Amino acid sequence: MNEGGYPPSGFDPEEEEDLTAEEREALRALPREMIPPAALEDRVASALRADGLLRSVQPGRRIGTGPRRAYAWAGAAAAAIALFASGMVVGQRSVTRSVAEAMAERLAGDPVAQAAQVQEAGSDYVRA
Repeated sequence: MNEGGYPPSGFDPEEEEDLTAEEREALRALPREMIPPAALEDRVASALRADGLLRSVQPGRRIGTGPRRAYAWAGAAAAAIALFASGMVVGQRSVTRSVAEAMAERLAGDPVAQAAQVQEAGSDYVRA
């Protein structure tokens, strides 16, 4: 906001040269936002209901309750658990395969080099 209280890109009556002092004061007195009519929400909701985009709510009944909704939630939870478990299984298998392949590559070499590598790893572990 600048010194007149207007946003930098907004209209500032003080900077308008063609306005009289009365016009500037009238512009300053205008409301900054309009309040919508009280019946607007009812008119919009009625129009949406007429177009089939909004369901009517019966008094005392919440939307999205009942046995069908509970079964849907249970099914979604079961699917999420199954998806999570299958991801764990696939991830575990890929890690196990990777470790097994790496160990096979290391064990296929010279036994003396393998012993030196084990000694080096042990020394690094002790130093840490």
